[in-house]
Amino acid sequence: MSTSTTAPGRAGASGAHRDPSPVRLPEPQAPVMPQAKTPIGAGRITLLGIVMALLTGALGVIGIHDGLASGEVIGGRSWIESTINAFDGLKPQWWAVPAGVAAVLLGLWMLIVAVRRRPRTAVALRSQTGVYLRPADVRKLAARAANDVDGVTAARVSTSRRAARITVVVTGDDGRIGQDVQDAVTERLSALESAPRLKIKTRTGVAP
Repeated sequence: MSTSTTAPGRAGASGAHRDPSPVRLPEPQAPVMPQAKTPIGAGRITLLGIVMALLTGALGVIGIHDGLASGEVIGGRSWIESTINAFDGLKPQWWAVPAGVAAVLLGLWMLIVAVRRRPRTAVALRSQTGVYLRPADVRKLAARAANDVDGVTAARVSTSRRAARITVVVTGDDGRIGQDVQDAVTERLSALESAPRLKIKTRTGVAP
């Protein structure tokens, strides 16, 4: 009588199976921060809007006065009627042409101011979430980078969105400090999406 045995840990041919490997589910991604809007200034349109609001308010006051005057609620003549009567019978004058040209130019200027893009007040960094630096912050970064250069005792920086003017006081100019300052500032501002143009000026002396 013969018997057959199966080795432990090994199943027969008919019932052979393997333990399934654990399934890795994709990790949930964090929501992407929405990109910030570009900081922009008020521009001249704000001043123009204030002036137009004052003029509109003045016209409203004139209309209310004339309405009350025509209803005999208050005494006095209509301001609009008085203005029209003042111009009634007016003959052509030499100043009418330049005044008309000036009015047309003023209207065109107001139209341009109304539709033009408002100025940006910050410089964008290279990021996907919209990070910006003010020109004052760019000025501080450039000044610190310039002050870290060997031989520089002081640095004065004036910046705008497109350019930076750097004046450094050095102990002795060997012709390389200016280039070293430009390299250091360029590296420090490399994170900007649009780096400003640099203009370096060296001056030998003692820092104030």
